[in-house]
Amino acid sequence: MGPIGIELTNVCNFNCHHCYVDKGKSTVATLSFKQYTKILDFFISTDSINLFLTGGEPFMLNRFDEFYSYAIDKGFLTTIFTNGFILTDKIKLALTQKKPFAMEVSIYGMTDEIYSYITRVGTNCDVIFNNVNWFLKQGIDVELKYVAMKHNLHQLDKFIEYVKKNSIKHSINPALFPLLNEKHLETNFRLSSSELDVIIKKYPQKIKVDALQSQIRCDAGDLLYITSSGNLKGCPVLTREYSINWDVMTTYALEEIVDDIKLNINNKSYKYCPAWEELENKTKISSILKVKL
Repeated sequence: MGPIGIELTNVCNFNCHHCYVDKGKSTVATLSFKQYTKILDFFISTDSINLFLTGGEPFMLNRFDEFYSYAIDKGFLTTIFTNGFILTDKIKLALTQKKPFAMEVSIYGMTDEIYSYITRVGTNCDVIFNNVNWFLKQGIDVELKYVAMKHNLHQLDKFIEYVKKNSIKHSINPALFPLLNEKHLETNFRLSSSELDVIIKKYPQKIKVDALQSQIRCDAGDLLYITSSGNLKGCPVLTREYSINWDVMTTYALEEIVDDIKLNINNKSYKYCPAWEELENKTKISSILKVKL
């Protein structure tokens, strides 16, 4: 089985314009530690070892150190997805005592002005880059993911200059999905096809577009994702969720769900990322990616 993703909480310290989770429509949810341990105990029994912890913002969790330590002690290769702004002494201690397999930090710009506009909260981005430097000094494997959109595109070159100067693993992600709970997206944030074309040509090895285009292999079903409500999905953006009683969950029941996820994807004629197609039509996606249907 592929990686297991767990959304520890859907609470976030940012309120980004582009986020596919609509804070105005979503019910606040956080996994209890008891439910979380049951989920991990189940998956370790299936020989799954690759885990990523995400949110919301996982570092918003008061007991993050306990959640994280439990995963490490169980033997999971644990990756943390974060926006990098929160880093308490308690979190530092947990990460120092037991290093994660990797960390992925989403970056939204290179100045306070752009960060504050995109995240809709006053943000000192020096805090984020100082935290990134702390991760690196601990010997943690860090990847910075630049979320490219119209409002920070002019700072992309500065980001590339920064990561190259500091020899930091990095990627560029231009995919902005519609909101999960209503078919709406502030499309003025999304790059135009011509803007996308420019950065694909300029940074062909770093921009993640191939995973969205036609002839892809969807990992849903191999990848499994548990929401902060304890439900199971094929990936964070797929709309279909399976309600699970983790007290009585069995390997056989999981296999049936995995088969159902894969069947739902394979039985439909998707040309792009299935999660994206569920939320937007193929014609619109083809115009965004500047490819022919």
